[in-house]
Amino acid sequence: MAASQDYASFEADPPTVAAEDDAEDENDAGPVGTLPAAEGQKKDIAVSSEMKAVMDALTHRERSIMEALIKHGGRTTQAEIRYETGLPRSSLTMVLVSLERRNLITKKEWGRTNVIELSESFFSKKEQS
Repeated sequence: MAASQDYASFEADPPTVAAEDDAEDENDAGPVGTLPAAEGQKKDIAVSSEMKAVMDALTHRERSIMEALIKHGGRTTQAEIRYETGLPRSSLTMVLVSLERRNLITKKEWGRTNVIELSESFFSKKEQS
């Protein structure tokens, strides 16, 4: 019985361990945290009829990525897009390559991830069928 009591007290104690791990993460060096400064920082994006037409022509996965970018003001990390969309890393990479080839996004390396931005050409795309 003493063993089960020790086990029960162990289950109630984990927040202390988690707090120590968080303190270590704050001291880690690297590009974790804020994105590098951008020209306009986070901005509200109004979706025009031309942008909506482009979005309607995209696949479900492409659209979910573009919506995540719009939600984040046109700029976020590839890791953040992955968590929001739930896409596997390999699938996300291939969809981003496709969007980049069509000049809808730009991708810049940032540490061990990439910063994904809506491209200026996305804002000026005309309705396509």
